[in-house]
Amino acid sequence: MTQTIYISEAYVSDRFNFTEELIGEDARGPIKSLVIEGEYQRAEAPNRNKRIYSETLLFRETKKLQEFIRERNGIPMGMDHPLPGDSEQAMTLIQRIGMNESCALCTNLEMSNKIVYGKARILEGDHGSGDKLAAMVRAGFKPGVSSRGIGGQATYQKEGFVYVPEDYQMITYDIVSQPSTYNAILAQRFNEELQYLENLAKHTKTIWEVLTDIKAKYSC
Repeated sequence: MTQTIYISEAYVSDRFNFTEELIGEDARGPIKSLVIEGEYQRAEAPNRNKRIYSETLLFRETKKLQEFIRERNGIPMGMDHPLPGDSEQAMTLIQRIGMNESCALCTNLEMSNKIVYGKARILEGDHGSGDKLAAMVRAGFKPGVSSRGIGGQATYQKEGFVYVPEDYQMITYDIVSQPSTYNAILAQRFNEELQYLENLAKHTKTIWEVLTDIKAKYSC
């Protein structure tokens, strides 16, 4: 089965918060870790790129990631998503949790009333992306969180909503600054094509034919 990459748009939680927790002490004094938390994902409601995740799907995948956290003491979170693409290398990169690109560890996930809440510890001290993220958060920036996963064929509705398939597999959540440009552009082109067809006197094309037209027109 062909695997499709599903990347949600950046979600900036209204309940975003950060604290500094004491995790140890050395000769220079206390060692503190910057912890960020907030809403990560929401079920049964379209997100900003019109994707809808069922409650059953998100509950199952959250439970799977919770088990990963218990076994490994956290899930690495990337600083921005790997670049999407159809090549074997691009698919491999997006399906793995790369430690070199990690800026934070997700240490807690909970789902309540169709909302996934998360907590992450920013990785500092190696002059990597975690240090940059920590500096931005301390300066007042509110980062976004975006899910990353793969699955089979999605279900497209006439209203433009996309129902993520139930075989979707969550890989991780990433810290991002911008919505997914790739998905935003693809969604825009899809909606433009549908609008064009709806304006025609006779609309006989299937969703698959619309997607095929988009691929041919934009080489995507």
